[in-house]
Amino acid sequence: MRTNPADGRSQGERSARTQDAATMAALECLEEYGFAGTSTLRIQKRAGMSRGRLLHQFASKNELVVAAVHRLAETRFEELGTLTANYSSERPLRAIDLLWQTHQGGLFWVATELWLAARLDDELRTHLLREEREIGRLIRMQCDALFGPDVVAHPSYASFRELLISSMRGVALTYSFDKREMTTEPMLAVWRKMASEMLDLDET
Repeated sequence: MRTNPADGRSQGERSARTQDAATMAALECLEEYGFAGTSTLRIQKRAGMSRGRLLHQFASKNELVVAAVHRLAETRFEELGTLTANYSSERPLRAIDLLWQTHQGGLFWVATELWLAARLDDELRTHLLREEREIGRLIRMQCDALFGPDVVAHPSYASFRELLISSMRGVALTYSFDKREMTTEPMLAVWRKMASEMLDLDET
């Protein structure tokens, strides 16, 4: 393992530090400027590193921003995992509120920027498709953990889960132009009723 005598860090540690700084800068730029306004030059300046150092870790803007989204997703799922650990399965409908929280903040809007950009960008679509499959798997795992094994065992659960995730994503998109309060979203009551009817759950 090669070590830099100046700071005592190995080459792998320095690469990880560079990647961490670059992905954080990319996320900040995507939130602030959107995909179209995010460039490697802007990311490089935000991260405080040379262009060569940035390109040594990420060959293209697309590769970098997808890595950044993956980082943010991992962080968000860690937070959701903490919520899951403190969550009582005696109130399964509370899972709907927690899942709705995942559609608030940076991850959802950064991901949305990339989904739209990928429509006309073959390279980005290739990168994004691989990451979105993994993110989708993690979302379903967290959803299952929140509802608990008894609810997951219900024969209609898999269909309900896909319907819920798709519906939440669609409703969340409307917040791009309608800046209302997410905690009072009228669809929360609809989703609870849907869960009650499809999964035989008590709405209380």
